[in-house]
Amino acid sequence: MQILSRQFLAPYYKHGDLFPNLLARTVYFTLYKRPEDQSWTDTIKRVVIGNCALDPNITEEEAQNLFHLFWTMQALPAGRCLWVCGVPNIPHDAAFNCWYSTINSIDDWGFVANQLMLGGGVGVGLENIDRLPAPEPFSSSTPCIQCNPYHADFNEVAANYIPSRNDHPFVVEDSREGWVNALLHTMNTAMRGNHLHIDISNVRKRGDKLRTFGGTACGSGPLVEMIRNVWGVIRSAGMENRKLTAIDGLDITNYIGKCVKAGNVRRSALLCLGSSQDEDFWGAKQDMSKVISHRHVSNNSFNIHSKEECQDLNWKRFIEANLTFGDPGINNIWRGQRIDPEIEGVNPCGEIQLRNRESCNLAEVFPALFTGSHTPEEIFKLVTRFSLRQRLLPFTDTIAENTRAKTMRLGVGLGGLCDFQWSDEQLKSYYDTVRIEANNYADALRVNRPITVTTVKPSGSISLLNGSSPGIHAAEAPFYIRRMRLIDGSPMVDALIAAGVPCEQSIDDKHTLVFSFPIKTKQGAHTLQNETLSGQFLRQRKAQKHWADNSVSVTIRFKQQEIDELETLLQKHAHKLKGVALLADVHKYAQAPYEATTETQFNQLSAVVNHKARLAPGEIDYQECGTGGCPVR
Repeated sequence: MQILSRQFLAPYYKHGDLFPNLLARTVYFTLYKRPEDQSWTDTIKRVVIGNCALDPNITEEEAQNLFHLFWTMQALPAGRCLWVCGVPNIPHDAAFNCWYSTINSIDDWGFVANQLMLGGGVGVGLENIDRLPAPEPFSSSTPCIQCNPYHADFNEVAANYIPSRNDHPFVVEDSREGWVNALLHTMNTAMRGNHLHIDISNVRKRGDKLRTFGGTACGSGPLVEMIRNVWGVIRSAGMENRKLTAIDGLDITNYIGKCVKAGNVRRSALLCLGSSQDEDFWGAKQDMSKVISHRHVSNNSFNIHSKEECQDLNWKRFIEANLTFGDPGINNIWRGQRIDPEIEGVNPCGEIQLRNRESCNLAEVFPALFTGSHTPEEIFKLVTRFSLRQRLLPFTDTIAENTRAKTMRLGVGLGGLCDFQWSDEQLKSYYDTVRIEANNYADALRVNRPITVTTVKPSGSISLLNGSSPGIHAAEAPFYIRRMRLIDGSPMVDALIAAGVPCEQSIDDKHTLVFSFPIKTKQGAHTLQNETLSGQFLRQRKAQKHWADNSVSVTIRFKQQEIDELETLLQKHAHKLKGVALLADVHKYAQAPYEATTETQFNQLSAVVNHKARLAPGEIDYQECGTGGCPVR
């Protein structure tokens, strides 16, 4: 049976799309439109067919209803799902936005690197790192890097191979698995105290096209940089006759993340979790040379293990650290363990507390955009069933697969919570619909009932597609400028310039251009201009209590003059929430991602932009996990 017939799709193809502005269309073309997709209709068709194929009993009516729901953007799947669902030969892991992994062994860093290279974000737990044995001592401290002198990137990698050496090199294969194996070989060799000799001659040169995931190769330079730096961290511990510490683990994780992010199609996010009793972890971002070098790659949070630990936290110090460095956050793991005692950490954006090597499974519903084509109950049921089918995808990693089958965890999200008026009873009704449908559908599929089902995610680029405020966060202003960055030479650059979008060169990168999109917030939407600290906490508590059995991802925005009030509110509310992250609204810098403007200025800018302009694919720089938006594609 053809669940989406040509006759059914014809009106959608004829209409085109419903993107609310040029920014939304730009996000689609840069993040979610695959080469084989000719239009938004093709993308949603691919996603729905790919998902419905997971259950042979899906009816044509359900597939068509789901298609209409996603096409009109009343609800949307996660970004990774938009990008890869229905694409052949894509590893199942790549269909999920985020993961969590506890570092119990060197192999766990291989898992982290693999998930990052597949495009997912990873929360990384560092509290168990003292379980690893201390590195063995040895005399040599410099890894030997071999590269064919005719390789295009030879000068970049600074090869230091000594021809007279008789040992056999570890040859890096030109694949994701090859890079992961090179990392693990480096780390295991460093732990054993042996000499390291690696040949990177087979790694494709910088700029070559990547066939499966799209974009271009970063070359072997970032790989070699990672190898040398990770080697240095382990060998420093070896020379000092000590075990690796959480701060060593933080550096290793950040070096891995820095290498992965050098690939320009990966929007991977990292959150490193440490102990609130670890002074080095408290001060991880006070060493600005290391922040500039690599520690900027991850956000950091404390895993809080009891109500008492949360209440006793030095909140003044916590705020001061956030005021200066934007870290740490807190993850009240003890609250999640009341539902699932095996939870160990949280995903990078903080909306799903997870077991070791467990993935998120996200989708999002936008009640402010309901058109009346379906009842709210029908919409939540459709999205719940979609999400549960996604969870049927098996993983190759044994731990991840066993966990998937046990928990079947869902993350049906509410988006645009500041775009409509809602009540506690309404949220509870939405939750009950999702919970009941998840149970009934799991029984029909003969799988475990999902252990948790609902969340509020930061949304980020997904909310840009349909013009919603991100997750539970208020919109920037009634009228504002939204800036995006593109590498010069991208096909999208010329298209946006031709469309009249204001453009200027980045002040910190001569190869990057900054485009300024004028944006108008939905009429009646709550904005930062009328936001209060107490209102932010109250909104999070209500959503956590009445809707989310997973977490609610929130970044509390505060001003310097509000520090005393913030400390009082944290003491009052923090232990009743699953997570807390802060963002000080004190740094006004040039070319900021958001800038409030006036209605007059908006009208002037909007008048010169062709909002129906034809666009070309290209890569956009979207890095905002710490500000209420998720950067994962």
